[in-house]
Amino acid sequence: MGSSSAISEQETCRTFVMPRLNAAGWDKRQIREQYRITNGKIIASVRRYRPGNPLVADYVLEYRDDVPLAVVEARRTKIDAAASIEQAKRYAQRLELSVAYATNGHEIWEIETGGAIRRRPISHPGRTGGAVL
Repeated sequence: MGSSSAISEQETCRTFVMPRLNAAGWDKRQIREQYRITNGKIIASVRRYRPGNPLVADYVLEYRDDVPLAVVEARRTKIDAAASIEQAKRYAQRLELSVAYATNGHEIWEIETGGAIRRRPISHPGRTGGAVL
């Protein structure tokens, strides 16, 4: 592997995002990777139908099984984390969640689906002041 600016989104998740989620107190059972939000639209063409691409969040953080709290959308380390803000917000809105996070493994943006966007760590609900990333 070369410099961190050359690593893939998968490597960013494995090398930076997951260890920081774990260090902040998120148990692996509370972290759902590649969380399918929708199955994708059915696309009709002449005499056939085909499925469109599903919407899949990089991570959904859960309080307990099937009780999602937040979406985490990751980008490669060389891409500005702010580039995934709208996608993270859209995914959180689809899941009716009030919080989403956008990260590139180095910087983190917290997005409140009602409006506010700010740089900050992702906290675990069971820890006061705990940082995730």
